[in-house]
Amino acid sequence: MSAQAEVYEERVWLKRAVLVLVRPREVLSRLRDDSDDAARARGEALLALIWLAGIAGVLWTPVGGKVLNDVTLDWVDILVWAFIGGGLYGLAVYGEDVFRSGGSDRGSGNWAFVVLELAVLAWSLALLLLGLRLARSNASSSSAGIS
Repeated sequence: MSAQAEVYEERVWLKRAVLVLVRPREVLSRLRDDSDDAARARGEALLALIWLAGIAGVLWTPVGGKVLNDVTLDWVDILVWAFIGGGLYGLAVYGEDVFRSGGSDRGSGNWAFVVLELAVLAWSLALLLLGLRLARSNASSSSAGIS
């Protein structure tokens, strides 16, 4: 595929990304094309949709409501929090199926999500052990009469 055709296909997918709100059946039926060229063309549009869905999901949470009501936070703080949190949320919720290779089932990027999942598991275990250690030290200091 030529460079001009690739740019054209990417632009078509960006337009389809907007149309997914109006005519989702038409857009989603085009996702069935598993060719490498089609996956490459729709990759950025799907990334944008997933990122926006993640931002909406983060802002919809109770924590998002508290952050939006906090008067000490500037709008830039909220914007950065929503952007980073939305990206991570989109990656965690929608990512493995779509980010591998633009929605294609023939992607080889599955190993990256296995590594990411193992890293999150290790981080969670580290936080759990730290919490248990702090709880044990607080319990032993309070039982000895030290406050």
